[in-house]
Amino acid sequence: MALDVHAYPQQPPSFGGPIGNGENEDERGVLAAYVGLGRKNSLPFWLGETGAKAMHGFTGRRWQAEQTAKMIAWVNSRSDYLGLAFCIGHEYDLAYGRIWDYSMGHKPGEAGLYTASALIDGFPYRAFDAKDTNVQAAYFGDTFMIWRTDESTRAWPLQLDPGKSWLLVDVVGKVKVLPVDAGGKANIGISASPVYVLSRADYEKLTGK
Repeated sequence: MALDVHAYPQQPPSFGGPIGNGENEDERGVLAAYVGLGRKNSLPFWLGETGAKAMHGFTGRRWQAEQTAKMIAWVNSRSDYLGLAFCIGHEYDLAYGRIWDYSMGHKPGEAGLYTASALIDGFPYRAFDAKDTNVQAAYFGDTFMIWRTDESTRAWPLQLDPGKSWLLVDVVGKVKVLPVDAGGKANIGISASPVYVLSRADYEKLTGK
Protein backbone atom coordinates (compact mmCIF):
# COMPACT_ATOMS: atom_id res chain seq x y z
CA MET A 1 0.00 0.00 0.00
CA ALA A 2 1.20 3.48 -0.83
CA LEU A 3 -0.27 6.95 -1.31
CA ASP A 4 -0.15 8.10 -4.93
CA VAL A 5 0.68 11.78 -5.42
CA HIS A 6 1.22 13.74 -8.64
CA ALA A 7 3.50 16.67 -9.43
CA TYR A 8 5.02 18.37 -12.46
CA PRO A 9 7.78 20.43 -10.83
CA GLN A 10 8.59 23.75 -12.40
CA GLN A 11 11.78 24.08 -10.34
CA PRO A 12 14.59 21.55 -9.88
CA PRO A 13 14.13 19.43 -6.75
CA SER A 14 16.60 19.31 -3.87
CA PHE A 15 17.83 16.11 -2.30
CA GLY A 16 15.57 15.09 0.56
CA GLY A 17 13.14 17.97 0.01
CA PRO A 18 9.65 18.23 -1.52
CA ILE A 19 9.18 18.19 -5.29
CA GLY A 20 5.82 19.88 -5.90
CA ASN A 21 5.12 23.48 -6.86
CA GLY A 22 3.09 24.22 -3.74
CA GLU A 23 2.39 22.99 -0.25
CA ASN A 24 -0.61 20.91 -1.32
CA GLU A 25 0.74 19.29 -4.48
CA ASP A 26 2.88 16.46 -3.18
CA GLU A 27 3.10 14.54 0.09
CA ARG A 28 2.74 17.79 2.01
CA GLY A 29 -0.92 18.04 1.05
CA VAL A 30 -1.56 14.47 2.18
CA LEU A 31 0.21 15.00 5.48
CA ALA A 32 -1.68 18.25 6.07
CA ALA A 33 -4.97 16.41 5.50
CA TYR A 34 -3.98 13.79 8.06
CA VAL A 35 -3.11 16.50 10.57
CA GLY A 36 -6.51 18.11 9.94
CA LEU A 37 -8.16 14.79 10.76
CA GLY A 38 -6.08 14.33 13.86
CA ARG A 39 -4.40 11.26 12.41
CA LYS A 40 -0.87 10.23 11.46
CA ASN A 41 0.11 8.79 8.10
CA SER A 42 1.90 5.44 8.16
CA LEU A 43 2.08 4.75 4.42
CA PRO A 44 4.92 5.48 1.98
CA PHE A 45 4.40 7.58 -1.12
CA TRP A 46 4.54 6.95 -4.83
CA LEU A 47 4.94 9.79 -7.32
CA GLY A 48 2.49 8.11 -9.65
CA GLU A 49 2.38 10.74 -12.38
CA THR A 50 5.10 13.20 -13.10
CA GLY A 51 7.20 14.68 -15.85
CA ALA A 52 9.50 17.48 -16.92
CA LYS A 53 7.84 19.81 -19.37
CA ALA A 54 10.30 21.52 -21.69
CA MET A 55 8.23 24.70 -21.47
CA HIS A 56 8.97 24.96 -17.73
CA GLY A 57 12.62 25.83 -18.37
CA PHE A 58 14.28 28.64 -20.26
CA THR A 59 16.43 26.19 -22.25
CA GLY A 60 13.60 23.92 -23.46
CA ARG A 61 14.65 20.36 -24.16
CA ARG A 62 18.03 20.89 -22.52
CA TRP A 63 16.26 21.85 -19.29
CA GLN A 64 13.98 18.84 -19.70
CA ALA A 65 16.90 16.41 -19.90
CA GLU A 66 18.51 18.00 -16.85
CA GLN A 67 15.27 18.00 -14.89
CA THR A 68 14.46 14.33 -15.53
CA ALA A 69 17.90 13.34 -14.23
CA LYS A 70 17.45 15.49 -11.13
CA MET A 71 14.02 13.96 -10.50
CA ILE A 72 15.41 10.41 -10.65
CA ALA A 73 18.16 11.45 -8.23
CA TRP A 74 15.59 13.14 -6.00
CA VAL A 75 13.33 10.11 -5.63
CA ASN A 76 16.33 7.98 -4.72
CA SER A 77 17.14 10.47 -1.96
CA ARG A 78 13.71 10.05 -0.35
CA SER A 79 13.33 6.96 1.83
CA ASP A 80 9.57 7.60 2.13
CA TYR A 81 9.01 7.39 -1.66
CA LEU A 82 8.87 4.00 -3.37
CA GLY A 83 9.52 5.45 -6.83
CA LEU A 84 8.12 7.63 -9.58
CA ALA A 85 6.36 7.13 -12.89
CA PHE A 86 7.11 9.48 -15.75
CA CYS A 87 3.93 10.23 -17.68
CA ILE A 88 5.54 12.93 -19.81
CA GLY A 89 9.21 12.15 -20.07
CA HIS A 90 10.00 14.18 -23.18
CA GLU A 91 7.06 16.22 -24.37
CA TYR A 92 7.13 19.74 -25.73
CA ASP A 93 3.76 21.44 -25.59
CA LEU A 94 2.79 25.07 -25.36
CA ALA A 95 0.47 24.60 -22.37
CA TYR A 96 -2.53 22.34 -22.28
CA GLY A 97 -3.49 22.63 -25.92
CA ARG A 98 -1.58 19.40 -26.44
CA ILE A 99 0.64 20.33 -29.34
CA TRP A 100 2.41 17.00 -29.05
CA ASP A 101 6.04 16.20 -29.61
CA TYR A 102 5.97 12.80 -28.02
CA SER A 103 6.75 10.34 -30.80
CA MET A 104 9.34 8.39 -28.81
CA GLY A 105 12.17 9.75 -30.92
CA HIS A 106 15.63 10.08 -29.46
CA LYS A 107 15.25 13.44 -27.75
CA PRO A 108 17.56 14.77 -24.99
CA GLY A 109 14.96 13.97 -22.32
CA GLU A 110 15.00 10.32 -23.30
CA ALA A 111 18.80 10.26 -23.16
CA GLY A 112 18.67 11.92 -19.75
CA LEU A 113 16.27 9.25 -18.51
CA TYR A 114 18.42 6.43 -19.83
CA THR A 115 21.67 7.82 -18.42
CA ALA A 116 20.31 8.43 -14.93
CA SER A 117 18.55 5.07 -14.92
CA ALA A 118 21.80 3.29 -15.81
CA LEU A 119 24.17 5.15 -13.50
CA ILE A 120 22.24 6.02 -10.31
CA ASP A 121 18.70 4.62 -10.21
CA GLY A 122 18.08 2.08 -7.46
CA PHE A 123 21.49 2.42 -5.84
CA PRO A 124 21.94 3.39 -2.17
CA TYR A 125 21.82 7.15 -1.66
CA ARG A 126 24.56 8.77 0.37
CA ALA A 127 24.39 12.48 1.04
CA PHE A 128 27.46 14.59 0.31
CA ASP A 129 28.09 17.86 2.11
CA ALA A 130 29.36 20.20 -0.60
CA LYS A 131 29.62 23.05 1.91
CA ASP A 132 28.01 25.27 -0.72
CA THR A 133 24.28 26.03 -0.69
CA ASN A 134 24.36 26.35 -4.48
CA VAL A 135 25.57 22.79 -5.02
CA GLN A 136 23.59 19.55 -4.99
CA ALA A 137 25.79 16.46 -4.76
CA ALA A 138 25.41 12.87 -3.64
CA TYR A 139 26.64 9.33 -4.14
CA PHE A 140 24.35 6.67 -5.55
CA GLY A 141 26.24 3.47 -4.95
CA ASP A 142 29.70 4.36 -6.25
CA THR A 143 28.46 6.96 -8.75
CA PHE A 144 28.96 10.60 -7.76
CA MET A 145 26.39 13.08 -9.13
CA ILE A 146 26.68 16.86 -8.88
CA TRP A 147 25.15 20.08 -10.24
CA ARG A 148 24.81 23.74 -9.35
CA THR A 149 21.50 25.36 -8.45
CA ASP A 150 22.47 28.76 -9.83
CA GLU A 151 23.42 29.74 -13.37
CA SER A 152 27.18 29.82 -12.88
CA THR A 153 29.81 27.33 -13.99
CA ARG A 154 32.63 26.58 -11.57
CA ALA A 155 35.56 24.22 -11.24
CA TRP A 156 35.02 21.57 -8.58
CA PRO A 157 37.92 19.66 -6.98
CA LEU A 158 37.35 15.98 -6.35
CA GLN A 159 39.53 13.45 -4.55
CA LEU A 160 39.58 10.08 -6.29
CA ASP A 161 41.53 6.84 -6.19
CA PRO A 162 44.61 7.40 -8.41
CA GLY A 163 44.85 3.68 -9.02
CA LYS A 164 41.62 3.66 -11.05
CA SER A 165 40.62 5.04 -14.43
CA TRP A 166 37.83 7.63 -14.06
CA LEU A 167 35.12 8.93 -16.37
CA LEU A 168 32.98 12.07 -16.47
CA VAL A 169 29.52 11.52 -17.96
CA ASP A 170 27.20 14.38 -18.87
CA VAL A 171 23.43 14.43 -18.48
CA VAL A 172 22.74 12.83 -21.86
CA GLY A 173 25.43 10.17 -21.56
CA LYS A 174 28.42 11.70 -23.34
CA VAL A 175 31.57 10.22 -21.80
CA LYS A 176 34.97 11.83 -21.27
CA VAL A 177 38.08 10.49 -19.60
CA LEU A 178 38.59 12.39 -16.33
CA PRO A 179 42.27 13.23 -15.73
CA VAL A 180 43.46 12.46 -12.21
CA ASP A 181 46.90 13.44 -10.93
CA ALA A 182 49.27 11.21 -8.97
CA GLY A 183 47.63 12.26 -5.70
CA GLY A 184 44.14 11.41 -6.93
CA LYS A 185 43.01 15.00 -7.45
CA ALA A 186 40.64 15.83 -10.31
CA ASN A 187 38.84 19.00 -11.35
CA ILE A 188 35.47 19.03 -13.04
CA GLY A 189 33.33 21.86 -14.35
CA ILE A 190 29.92 21.97 -12.70
CA SER A 191 26.85 23.90 -13.81
CA ALA A 192 23.06 23.55 -13.69
CA SER A 193 23.45 20.48 -15.89
CA PRO A 194 24.19 17.37 -13.79
CA VAL A 195 27.32 15.31 -14.34
CA TYR A 196 28.30 11.88 -13.09
CA VAL A 197 31.72 10.67 -11.98
CA LEU A 198 32.50 6.97 -11.76
CA SER A 199 35.28 4.55 -12.47
CA ARG A 200 35.65 3.10 -15.93
CA ALA A 201 35.14 -0.40 -14.50
CA ASP A 202 31.84 0.60 -12.87
CA TYR A 203 30.67 2.37 -16.02
CA GLU A 204 31.35 -0.67 -18.16
CA LYS A 205 29.58 -2.91 -15.67
CA LEU A 206 26.50 -0.66 -15.50
CA THR A 207 26.16 0.02 -19.21
CA GLY A 208 27.64 -3.10 -20.78
CA LYS A 209 29.88 -0.85 -22.89
